[in-house]
Amino acid sequence: MIYDITRPYFTEKEAWGDPEKMSGLLLLVLLAIREIVNEPFYIYCGYSTTGHVDGSFHYKVPCLAVDFGTKSDIWNAYCDINTTIINLQLEKSIGLGAYPHWKPYPGFHLDIRGWLARWAKLKRSEYTKKDDDAEDYVSIETFVKIYGDDDKTWRTV
Repeated sequence: MIYDITRPYFTEKEAWGDPEKMSGLLLLVLLAIREIVNEPFYIYCGYSTTGHVDGSFHYKVPCLAVDFGTKSDIWNAYCDINTTIINLQLEKSIGLGAYPHWKPYPGFHLDIRGWLARWAKLKRSEYTKKDDDAEDYVSIETFVKIYGDDDKTWRTV
């Protein structure tokens, strides 16, 4: 079983939702990321049937919501994750989202969607300057253009 390979870092007792619905490929990607980043990270959600926006990939395909807990450099963590995905030659199959506002720590979404997708979720007022607490998704390129790529920026948005 795939969890025999991912131990000691990940077991079937994580917050997968339904561990039988998790993709072995996604778990191997997760294991590679864990080895590269060399930091423990926490799985908040895998497959789910409730609790997300309409059309969420948590309802459709194997995906994960994770954070690194004490990891202080979120931009480098994003780069490490993305580089790992590229090195595994899976960049055209995996979705990767950055969520700098997650509490208590910024986090990431990973999924096996079958096409390349990279994004960040920001409060609308941060990039439109409108007085609005709604949140919107933007490309990673847009996020970097607005805020730069240093960790202090990610921590203050």
